[in-house]
Amino acid sequence: MENKYYTPDISEFHIGFEFESNYTLFSKDREWTKHTLDHNDGWFWEEWYVDAVPTEFRVKYLDREDIESLGFEEVPNVPIDWFEKDDWRLYKQGTEVSIKKAGEAFHIHFGIFEGVIKNKSELKKVLKMIGYE
Repeated sequence: MENKYYTPDISEFHIGFEFESNYTLFSKDREWTKHTLDHNDGWFWEEWYVDAVPTEFRVKYLDREDIESLGFEEVPNVPIDWFEKDDWRLYKQGTEVSIKKAGEAFHIHFGIFEGVIKNKSELKKVLKMIGYE
């Protein structure tokens, strides 16, 4: 993937959303710092509309590191990004992701989930919805 980060839309933010910011309320020295929104960040919604600039926030596109941090292991020597954990399979091409259970026929476009997942926070939400533990 050419760009490692993208500027998120305010609609993507939610409790548990992982992002980086150089906005002064998150970073005193204006360096990019990692942050995960939690229940104590209620002020964020008001501040965003007051003086935050969207380019002061960025989100890393979903990558191997993110997927492996959720317990998956990369399957080597295959032409696509293929990850496994127990009987779960995850295939990734760009932002297109397919998730299925072992035993289902291999095809990138058929599974329990098929769609665009741009970042780790979205992947975590999808995994929860489909019953991944």
